[in-house]
Amino acid sequence: MSSLLEVQGLQAWIGRFHILQGVDLSVREGETTVLLGRNGAGKTTTLRAIMGLVAVRGGSVRLGGQELAGKRPYTIAQLGIGYVPEDRGIFRFLTVEENLRVAERSRGALKRREELIFGLFPDLARFRQRKAGYLSGGQQQMLAIARALVNDNRLLLIDEPTKGLAPIVVQHLTQTLAEIAKHVTVLLVEQNFAMAARLGQACVIVDDGRTVHRGSMNALVNDPGLQQRYLGVGAQQGSPAGEGPQASPAGGSQHGSPAGGSQHGSPAGGSQHGSPAGGRQQAS
Repeated sequence: MSSLLEVQGLQAWIGRFHILQGVDLSVREGETTVLLGRNGAGKTTTLRAIMGLVAVRGGSVRLGGQELAGKRPYTIAQLGIGYVPEDRGIFRFLTVEENLRVAERSRGALKRREELIFGLFPDLARFRQRKAGYLSGGQQQMLAIARALVNDNRLLLIDEPTKGLAPIVVQHLTQTLAEIAKHVTVLLVEQNFAMAARLGQACVIVDDGRTVHRGSMNALVNDPGLQQRYLGVGAQQGSPAGEGPQASPAGGSQHGSPAGGSQHGSPAGGSQHGSPAGGRQQAS
């Protein structure tokens, strides 16, 4: 199976901080690759650099052999990459349907894909005329992912979809992401190791802005020493995603926000963090 996305020697700065110092990864077409690492390792910055939201200062990002580094985010999106940001980035004062229509790159895209979208997310079908700000946290996450499915994208970049969600919601979302992966290639950032182990065929671990491991997810699941060394987890591979203490995040404590917590009214693509005042801790 050929690689759809190839990242080599990726270098990126945020303000005066050198966040990415040599990230290498490849995503095979038709697979889910999970990007893992401790908090502050550079996972979110890697996704943002791929999307052109952080300037690439060195290295290469290729989608299907085409160089993306230096292109505008809207150009990268038009090439077939859907992005689900960590903060969800929904419009709180628009309805569910309006949020989906905003994501259309061509007229009628939602109509062509609504059977798939509402089949995966029946709650969104029920609440399609409800303002997004009145949805639960889990439903808002569903909406954020659904927007990336409005267009027939070749690749989805999904950043920490279970962040702040209740375990039962995590279980449901895991099942839905497994269904989505049957339709599109996925690069997933996820702190919940049990969920990552269930969804991923391949994994990449970054540490301090560099790639330190690449391989199959099965090999990582069966290597507690490697898990402990780079993720601070171990002996979790047998636990179902979202259940109990075994579903603790790989590389840090779960955020304590409730499943129904309030969301920022940022545009599609998400409000972006500014230059980190506190240094590396912002480079999640």
